[in-house]
Amino acid sequence: MSILVIVIFAAVMSRYVFFTPLNFANMLSKYLVMWLTFLGASIAIREGEHIAVNFFVNFLSNKKKKLILIVSNLIVSLFCITIIYYGILFSINGITSTDPLLFGMRMIYPYLSVPVGFSFILIQYNLFTIIQLFSNEIKSNEKKHMQEVV
Repeated sequence: MSILVIVIFAAVMSRYVFFTPLNFANMLSKYLVMWLTFLGASIAIREGEHIAVNFFVNFLSNKKKKLILIVSNLIVSLFCITIIYYGILFSINGITSTDPLLFGMRMIYPYLSVPVGFSFILIQYNLFTIIQLFSNEIKSNEKKHMQEVV
C-alpha cells in the first residue's frame, strides 16, 4: 500500500510541479491495486469482514448450520479452484508478453495476482470452515459487529 501511495504521489508531483509525467506510474499503480485487491480479499475472509446473509441460517439448529457451512464451502472452493486454474492458464500466456510502459516488465507478474490471491482466499476460507466445524457453536459475524458498535 505504501508503494502505491509513493508511486501516485511521485506521479502527481512530476506531472503538476515539474510538468514531466511519469509514464510508468499509471500502469504500475493499476498492477499494485490488482495485487492489493486479491490479497486484501483473503485478509477480509480471515477477519470475517465479507458480507454474509445469515438471517435464515441463524434460526436453524447447529447440525443444520454445519451442513449449510459444508455445502457453501464446497461451492466457494470449487469456484476458487476454477479461478485458480484459469488464472494460471492466463498467467502462462503473459510470459511472452511485456508492458512497454513499465520498462518491458513481463505481464505474468500482474496476471499472477489472480491465482495467487484466490489461492490465499481458498486457504483462508477452508481454515475458517474447519475452525467453525470443530467449534461447539457456529458463530455469526453479526454478534461480533454488534459488540464492536456498542
